[in-house]
Amino acid sequence: MDENFMFPREERIRLSDKGYKKICALVNERDGNRCKLCGATMGLQHHHVRFRSAYGSDTINNLILLCSSCHSIYAHGKKEKGYREMFENYLAGDYCKQFEKDHEKKLNSIYKQYRRKKR
Repeated sequence: MDENFMFPREERIRLSDKGYKKICALVNERDGNRCKLCGATMGLQHHHVRFRSAYGSDTINNLILLCSSCHSIYAHGKKEKGYREMFENYLAGDYCKQFEKDHEKKLNSIYKQYRRKKR
């Protein structure tokens, strides 16, 4: 593990803006267009569970839908570490894994077509 990161370095997937919007549309579908914490339907944002700055990817298994309030309080506030584990458990659960399986062809197409080139 790299001393400067809380996660081991690995190759990440970064998408173009268009590809990111397509993945976010699938996250919206998977999460029922509602904040996964409070159920709000307004002010929704896509949260990277593993931050991009910590080598997190723009992939469906690293994104969760949160309202702006929950995003501020639970994803980036003092409670962030405890909630990250809850988000990871949700994304690793049967429902999310089945959603990925059901949309595997579309997801792979997005990752292949819209992946940013390495700098």
